[in-house]
Amino acid sequence: MSLQASRILSGLHPWLAARVRWLGEVATLYGSGQTLISGTRTITEQGRLYDFQGNRPAAYPGCSQHQYGFAVDATYLPIVQITSKGKPFIWTPAETTSAMNNAARHVGLTVVANDDGHYQVFPGIQFREYIVAVGLCPQNPPPPLWNIAEVQASNDAYRDCLLAASRSNRLLGADSPSFSCPQPCGPLFNRLC
Repeated sequence: MSLQASRILSGLHPWLAARVRWLGEVATLYGSGQTLISGTRTITEQGRLYDFQGNRPAAYPGCSQHQYGFAVDATYLPIVQITSKGKPFIWTPAETTSAMNNAARHVGLTVVANDDGHYQVFPGIQFREYIVAVGLCPQNPPPPLWNIAEVQASNDAYRDCLLAASRSNRLLGADSPSFSCPQPCGPLFNRLC
């Protein structure tokens, strides 16, 4: 077991850690391998994920099972089986994920739809109702600061504009009025605004 996997497992609730270890053993038996990506997170780490989320949405700080050691994210290598003719048969990543998700359900873990490899102790709705009731999570969290996909599109447009301005200024020469791009503002460019 890698140092990273040991560190992640040590931060999980013991009930979850035992099941995640078992999933790793099942993956190995099937010719796959388990990589643990994320386990327990601090409120700061969760806040960073929430504020700068990309394609995978993240829960508001205080609202994630990761913060309490009740959730883990893992990936698996495709399962490899040897056929009766002695040839390897490699499962697709989707087939491997489906098999590991079924194994996780078998040992009582909650598998989150559309979040492959994310396993948690409690169903999300039950957990959310509880942490809202005890005041650990707001009923209506504020929206994230920004979305990485939107910022990337903005970065790309600004970069393209800078390249065009540079080419234009070179073509027009030093005596011509120079072409410039509008200054981008927002979370990424605060120090420029």
